[in-house]
Amino acid sequence: MSPKWVYVAAASCILLGGDLCAAFECVGTKNATTLQGCINAAAQSSSSDHTVLVSGSWDLRNAGGQPIQVIVKPGVAVVGAGTRWGTTFNVHYGQYGSADDFDDAAIYLMRGSRLEGIAFWYPDQSITASSMTAYSPTVALLEDQAFEEPNGVLIHNNLFMNSYAAIFLGSYRSLTHDMGPHERAVVSNNRFGICYRGIIVDLNTDVDRFLMNHFHPQLLKYNAGTPQNPVEGGASQAMKDWLKANQVAMEIRHSDWPLVEGLHVGGALYGV
Repeated sequence: MSPKWVYVAAASCILLGGDLCAAFECVGTKNATTLQGCINAAAQSSSSDHTVLVSGSWDLRNAGGQPIQVIVKPGVAVVGAGTRWGTTFNVHYGQYGSADDFDDAAIYLMRGSRLEGIAFWYPDQSITASSMTAYSPTVALLEDQAFEEPNGVLIHNNLFMNSYAAIFLGSYRSLTHDMGPHERAVVSNNRFGICYRGIIVDLNTDVDRFLMNHFHPQLLKYNAGTPQNPVEGGASQAMKDWLKANQVAMEIRHSDWPLVEGLHVGGALYGV
């Protein structure tokens, strides 16, 4: 087994075997505060591998139950143990404002960062209602303090169960951040259940790639009374009717050479 760093909340990083860190295994209370601490530790590590390994069910709130945003620092990868409940992020965050003025996203990716192998679930989002609650994006991009563009991010092999807007790659003004242009994002092999918008692309200035992404309301998973234990299921007929009238899998705005390949869409108003 590869040697790993273990980040213990409110403590320090401990090297387990070997002289060189292979990855950070994030342990401690499974909330957003612990996760951000692991990410910060990985970003500051002298290791050649800045990967944060996460497993189990995580609540993207702090210890006081308040939703807080998670920022994946430049060059850091947050890698889950798989979307079949190896790793679930439970999101309680944000409401949409106007079309160009969102609340903060749940997770921000900075340049060269990666998000992989995670299931995203909104416990407060009804699957039996006749429409979706308008939450802010699950994942968005963020410039750093030197205004370095968030180029080269990878979003791979994740499951967005019931995000209102799952992935926003582009320019918008949130409550605390102004998003600018980006280049060379890769969004691949992700699956989407119910959503109003799956992927929104704006101000791509050079070649984003969208490969083998799959949209279908039957991919929705719901919880049987506890958000930590989602089980398989489908949306209600009322929700499916709303999706047919409103859902757009990909919304492409101002973009330079986006490549879309292997897009599968079922039960939506538009694919692209």
